[in-house]
Amino acid sequence: MRKLCYRMLCIMIISICVCGCSLNSKSSETISTKENIKDKKEAKQKNKSKTTNEAAINVFVCGEVIKPDVYSLPANSIAKDALVKAGGFTQRADILSVNLAKKLEDGEKLYFPSRDENKANSTADDITSWNTQESSSKDSNLVNINKATKEELMTLTGIGEKRALDIIDYRNTKAFKNVEDIKNVPGIKEGTFNKIKDQITV
Repeated sequence: MRKLCYRMLCIMIISICVCGCSLNSKSSETISTKENIKDKKEAKQKNKSKTTNEAAINVFVCGEVIKPDVYSLPANSIAKDALVKAGGFTQRADILSVNLAKKLEDGEKLYFPSRDENKANSTADDITSWNTQESSSKDSNLVNINKATKEELMTLTGIGEKRALDIIDYRNTKAFKNVEDIKNVPGIKEGTFNKIKDQITV
């Protein structure tokens, strides 16, 4: 009877030890799993933060905006995003002067002009264009003594067929560098030159 009781006691002790070891093992595994999950989350957050920082661009927004300054924006941002960051347009801004759908680049300067500024630039461009057209029109009415045909040269004041042929013969050996060189052609003196100087070009 004593032996039986001793055996049962031993079995109980062994069972308790086995169960204890099993619980400790499961507990350790659970803690380890939780730590791994926590480490993965932290690593993911760090990578996300790093990616976000690398993707950011800096843009200088100035001109007719409420708060001109350098702003950090996400990559692939457009001009409208920068405008919103800068508080929007001022009352003097020319809201149609900048393409708000334009994609921005890192280090870019985004300038929003005023209506008066654009009006002044437009007027200056018109004047330049008009002067260019007038100059072009004026030049087109002149006779190029290096390229003109005999008939075209004969349209010049005081230049007949013989003198036109003399001009052609001269330029075949030496091109005219300026209009004054035409006085080197035999028969064309100062008086003739004064009559045609405003009608010719090179």
